Amino acid sequence: MNMEIDNFDIFRKHLTFKEKTDRYIVHILRRPKDLIEDPVMKAIGSNEHQRLLRTYYIDSLEYFDTKIPAIKELCTTNRARAYILPQVRNNYECLLSLGEKVLETIRLGNFSAKPEHLLRSAYCEYHKSRDKQWILDLDDDCMTEYIFSKNFGGVSL
Repeated sequence: MNMEIDNFDIFRKHLTFKEKTDRYIVHILRRPKDLIEDPVMKAIGSNEHQRLLRTYYIDSLEYFDTKIPAIKELCTTNRARAYILPQVRNNYECLLSLGEKVLETIRLGNFSAKPEHLLRSAYCEYHKSRDKQWILDLDDDCMTEYIFSKNFGGVSL
């Protein structure tokens, strides 16, 4: 049984666009374990690895709002999940990294490289962020109780 969980409003509150170069990444991923329950989708193959269906580069709250229906549709029709990377990226720095990746790919003669892979790599490998944020995905209520009762590295959660 597939249950829809809609956290768009929660995430929206944490998207901060302070600079015109701010970008957030949203991936639409289909996981093999989400296909097993559906006999039609299971035919695709239970040994299939996680599949990235689409990546969005969010540059404003307005753009985010316009993409929500498309993200939900992709998730519903493909039994996929939307993952938002909570660290804001600097578009300028990511584009410089992309340029370096393209030049290095040409220099190495790797002409089979896929442009979308280079683009995703430039953004997803960028880990400098003005706002460090983390997401804990707790699958069970007893996990929540355990996590919040522990002290991690001097920081109580």
